[in-house]
Amino acid sequence: MTIDSIYIIAQNSEIIAYKNYFGQNRRKIAEEFCNQYSKSFKNHSTIEAQYPLFIIQEKVCIFHSLSDFIILFILNSEEQLLSAQQLMYLVADILKNTYKEILNSEKLKSNFSSLLIMLDHFMEKGQPLITQKQVLESLVQPQGVLDKIEEVVIGQNQHQNENFKVLEKYIDGLSDVKDNHLHRIKDLKCREEILFDVVEFVDSIIDRQGNLINNEINGEIKMECHLSQYPLVNVYMTIPQKFDDLSVHECLLDQADKFEADKILSFNPPSGSCSLLYYNIKTNVCRLPFNLIHHLEITKDTVKINFKLNAQPIRGQEYKTEDFYVKIILPSEMIQKEINVKKGNVSTNDNSLIWRVGTIPKDESLTFQAILQDKNQQNMKNSTFVACLKFTIPDYSVSGTKIDKATVKNSAENQRRLARNISKSGHYEIRLN
Repeated sequence: MTIDSIYIIAQNSEIIAYKNYFGQNRRKIAEEFCNQYSKSFKNHSTIEAQYPLFIIQEKVCIFHSLSDFIILFILNSEEQLLSAQQLMYLVADILKNTYKEILNSEKLKSNFSSLLIMLDHFMEKGQPLITQKQVLESLVQPQGVLDKIEEVVIGQNQHQNENFKVLEKYIDGLSDVKDNHLHRIKDLKCREEILFDVVEFVDSIIDRQGNLINNEINGEIKMECHLSQYPLVNVYMTIPQKFDDLSVHECLLDQADKFEADKILSFNPPSGSCSLLYYNIKTNVCRLPFNLIHHLEITKDTVKINFKLNAQPIRGQEYKTEDFYVKIILPSEMIQKEINVKKGNVSTNDNSLIWRVGTIPKDESLTFQAILQDKNQQNMKNSTFVACLKFTIPDYSVSGTKIDKATVKNSAENQRRLARNISKSGHYEIRLN
């Protein structure tokens, strides 16, 4: 789950406050959302209750209507949609608890600076940072008379003054939270489980001879924690390749040196979902459990493209490759003369051919053949042909990074502890010529 932006918008389409977590202005998406919302939901439509979601400019927009304003979350994908909705409803609960007597767009406008500060501390790089309700409520508290007078008197130093007030409110918010347990919910009753996903994205560029031009692995360790009390978790890892770059969740900041030395993550886990660790590995080796052989032949205005695909074991072990497809980017105005495939289906979309295979069979070679011709019968010798791959490989780590075991102290007995690996394509490109 990656949250791109959060917008709070009045019913008249006026933007009250917003935060873009990746520095990209999403105002046009917010404006288009307002247009679609007006058409679909303002006229007492029941669609919102069924599935409050829009797809705008390849971004997923989920929303929640409250009083005379809307809370809008802009997501990069539909993955972990329920988790994003939980965070959206958390923002709604914070606003309802903070402004109990009057909650409307005018009230939010008059407390714009506090609202913006709360959104700023709520997320970092699209991932939850502070989700402790009492801390967030302390950040968004309405301004008193002294605060407003102080802003007028200070004038040009207003920004510095606001930062100082944030620090005061943040410390006040910690009064009900035990030391080192900022992200945990007090007296939480759970199903006593902690789950880990080590997800790696392979970004590769391969030339026509099959050589790696560029290759790197971007990994993320995700955690879903449902443990009661105040547990101490130790995660023991195998890391065969050195991390060229990494960043850790706030709960791990004090133990970063221990991880560097012993490859052990030691922390008090946040309640719910979070990303513990991001890492990057630059490598000139990329072992995948499939082999794709490509061949391109250009004869004047005619092009022949061939692929041969088969599964292959890694170190003697077989892995399943799922959701596999090849997207071939073509020059404009190409005509399909002949297409033959063994398994899967082929579709066209905006000057491209897409060969969808799904799961690659273990003991079968798959083939793809396409014969294309330029519509204007021009020579295709100088044209560029590129194939982009998409795939998912469960229970496999491209870099070999994995979690060996996890131990839990200071929590209930008989916890369920699971860890798995998933490898996926990032930007995986083959230059056919």
